[in-house]
Amino acid sequence: MTKKILKPKCVFDLQIVDADDKRLLEDDKKFFFVADQDKDGKLSNTEFHAFQNPESFPHMHGALIEVTMKEKDKNHDGKITLDEFLDDLAGDQKSDWYTVEKNRFEHDYDKDGNGVLEGPEIASWLIMNLETTAAEEVEHLISKADKDNDGRLSIDEIVSESDLFVGSEATNHGEDLVDLRHDEL
Repeated sequence: MTKKILKPKCVFDLQIVDADDKRLLEDDKKFFFVADQDKDGKLSNTEFHAFQNPESFPHMHGALIEVTMKEKDKNHDGKITLDEFLDDLAGDQKSDWYTVEKNRFEHDYDKDGNGVLEGPEIASWLIMNLETTAAEEVEHLISKADKDNDGRLSIDEIVSESDLFVGSEATNHGEDLVDLRHDEL
């Protein structure tokens, strides 16, 4: 007698899912189908990476912008205002977070200064240039820690400014400083 092995199916009963979860499932479905470039209904390693990190894959950018606009653009005018950008947290105008994000909106993302993000500004906000961001962070770290102004960091300079490096994404919040025998810095 042969036993039949049943494979479980992944089926969601959308009737029992709340509205937010339903929206997230719909967004994930959109990302899934765009990431599945060979259209076999499964994600390879590369396709899964695109699904998880749509900002890093040009073929995913349209879906990322569409999903974000659906979530953020409350008045459906195709633009993102400061309040839409900050979403539910816009009310706490005294917080440091509010000040930082408002500054980013006004000085980094709203290139034409018209008070809204639209067109290429939305893409620029969502699809960051990681090389530029990393270069800016490295420049910041060197400017703060390079005590002898030689454009290079010694181990002593890094150690003396350890708090600066531990808080930096450029050093993976300090994790990359565990083995400093390399000359990358």
